[in-house]
Amino acid sequence: MKKIVSICLALLVALTASAMLASCGNTAAPPAETKAEQPTAGKVVVNFEGTVADVGENSVTLDNGQTVVFDSETVFTDASGTVENAVLSAGDYIQGYTADEPDATEITAKRVHIVGQF
Repeated sequence: MKKIVSICLALLVALTASAMLASCGNTAAPPAETKAEQPTAGKVVVNFEGTVADVGENSVTLDNGQTVVFDSETVFTDASGTVENAVLSAGDYIQGYTADEPDATEITAKRVHIVGQF
């Protein structure tokens, strides 16, 4: 009977040690946040800017001749934060980010920060 108890205790200790070692080996990094989930903080990348010269239905033309197109994914901000239903007018100074080539004559904006009227 003592041998059976000793064997059971030894198995229990071995299984516990095995489980502990297996959990220590789990060093996988937690899943990275996607860009959409990452909060915006600190400096924001700006790769286009200018003064609005002309306003279209879903676009503006800057004073340098570049056309900035807005789509349903474009996020507008100003000094107070995110702006819903932003209204731009000629003379507004904007800065923003595009995934397109920033020097192209027409770009689609991902983010637009409305700095103010100049």
